[in-house]
Amino acid sequence: VGTPPVDGLDHTDAYWTHNTRGVYVDRLVSGFPSHVKNSSQVPDAVTTYKDALRTAEPYSVTVVSIGHATVLVELLRTASGRSLIEQKVVRMVMMGGWHHPKRDNGPDAWHPRVEWNFGGCGGGCGAYDLLGSITNQTLTMWPSTVPITFVGFEAAVDIHTGLAITYGSYTPCSAAYSDYCGAMGFPWCDYSLGGRASWDPLAVLIAVRPDRYTYLTR
Repeated sequence: VGTPPVDGLDHTDAYWTHNTRGVYVDRLVSGFPSHVKNSSQVPDAVTTYKDALRTAEPYSVTVVSIGHATVLVELLRTASGRSLIEQKVVRMVMMGGWHHPKRDNGPDAWHPRVEWNFGGCGGGCGAYDLLGSITNQTLTMWPSTVPITFVGFEAAVDIHTGLAITYGSYTPCSAAYSDYCGAMGFPWCDYSLGGRASWDPLAVLIAVRPDRYTYLTR
């Protein structure tokens, strides 16, 4: 959705995220044709969000928040951002958080009370330590008239998908998946179970088929 805010988390030196670029971004840019080669060639994320909302019909937009809320919080901090959400957004599906204590041996198990998307690693992770405050601000500023459906850690940790795409043609999707799983390894990707835990795809599925799934909604 555009370039992340410059005061977001793209300046961190956390090695496991390849400086937040993702372990697959460089190969996608160099290995596949695209008119966009770097972030300077696209609008910033907040501008992109606002443009999309302004042109949308009232109450026609479902926002899917995947990953950190760094862009959403910047949108809500602007004068028109909250107003556009109130006028155009019918609901948000937000991937992150958890409802019950984590298993000691599962992915994201480095802290007993913190989930990565909402709070980073719980401390000692550089700029990622700002995530708890960013998530809190986002939920505090989010209009109470627009419901949020939460897709927590437990919802998809045992739903594994993606391995099959590595068997077919070499595409941006298969390349990114292979690079990610190759870098992160077990338990983030478990080929014996079919691939990667599917928090992101489940959040999108709930957003596009809201009548078929029931999760915690605020």
